[in-house]
Amino acid sequence: MGKVGEALLIAGKGDFCLKLGVLESDLCMFLDYEKTCADVWIMKDYGVKESWTKIYTINFSNDISNLWFPLFFKSHKGEVLLAFRSIFMIYNPKDDSIRYW
Repeated sequence: MGKVGEALLIAGKGDFCLKLGVLESDLCMFLDYEKTCADVWIMKDYGVKESWTKIYTINFSNDISNLWFPLFFKSHKGEVLLAFRSIFMIYNPKDDSIRYW
């Protein structure tokens, strides 16, 4: 688990895309690094910058890279719903797998 400031410093050295949302009841940040992967961060205590915690990294496949848009929905199993245009995907952080839905 890293610090969000470190992640932003690293991201500042190349292309990245930052998206904000809510995951469960936490502020969430989806930080896409150069179309290869994205880190998902949550702010455990709203307004406390030190509470940012990276919860996982999603590795992109070549066919969809940075065109993913997180819907910030997490199932009771821990899976996250993602969207690519009209295609929905389920990301499973336990085995780093993606299935199309």
